[in-house]
Amino acid sequence: MTLAEAVRSYIDKGLSIDGYSADISFIRTQIREELSALLMPQINRLIKIIIKTGLMSVGSFYLQCDALAGFVSTANRRPLEQSIETAKKKAAVYLKIKDNLMDDVFHSLTGDDAT
Repeated sequence: MTLAEAVRSYIDKGLSIDGYSADISFIRTQIREELSALLMPQINRLIKIIIKTGLMSVGSFYLQCDALAGFVSTANRRPLEQSIETAKKKAAVYLKIKDNLMDDVFHSLTGDDAT
C-alpha cells in the first residue's frame, strides 16, 4: 500500500464517520418527532384527567367543609383550620404508604406476575 492509498483510506474512513454521525443525528430527530406525535395526545389526555381529578377533589373538600359546618353543632366543632391541617397531615401520611391493592391491579393489567 502506498502512502497516497493509506491517506486516501483514512480520509474515506473519516468521512464515513462524519456521515454516520450526521445520519445518527437525523435518525434521532426523526425518532423524537415520531414519539412526540404519538405520545402527545396521550400526555394531553392524562393532563386533562389530572385537572378534572383536582377540580373534583377541591370541590369535594369544600363540600365536606360546608357539610360539617352545617351538621356539627358549634359546641362540638373544632376550628376549621385545625381540621384542615389534621386532614392534610393524614393525607400526606397515606400517600407515603405503599398501596398493595394498586400494585396488584397494575400487575394484573400488565400481565406481570412479579409482585
